[in-house]
Amino acid sequence: MPTAKKIHKNSYGYTLVEVLISSMIVLVAISAVVVIISRGSKINMDDLLRRRAYQVMEEVLERPDLSYKNYGNLQTAIGPGGEGTSVVQTLPPVDLHKTGNDLITGTVQRRLTRTRYTYSGTQIPCIVVTVKVSYQNRADSLSTIITSDAP
Repeated sequence: MPTAKKIHKNSYGYTLVEVLISSMIVLVAISAVVVIISRGSKINMDDLLRRRAYQVMEEVLERPDLSYKNYGNLQTAIGPGGEGTSVVQTLPPVDLHKTGNDLITGTVQRRLTRTRYTYSGTQIPCIVVTVKVSYQNRADSLSTIITSDAP
């Protein structure tokens, strides 16, 4: 008849303390991965919104009404006044990103400023056009210079 084996202190298996310590190590590792993924997602979303805002600003600056051929109309839009005179135009809001039911929109403003640009010692009258897109407590802007095609 077989006899029962005695359980020794050095027997195989894990103690409760070892299981708790290994569980804590795994928990810390998993939470670190979750934090890294969530921060990466936020960085990706910020980059996506910034790229979309710059795309909108470039589209506004490339519109035909901001061509050098339309310089006279732009001068009229600014109105009377000398150098430094400007006018701010609010354009329709744009959708920057849609996720499920969440829609992130940006407000778009266009500033036309009458100024002079110095090139090779010659002062050239011009209009500086600055487009600003504001979204989520952030604002990005892009500018260009428009000169007359007349000598």
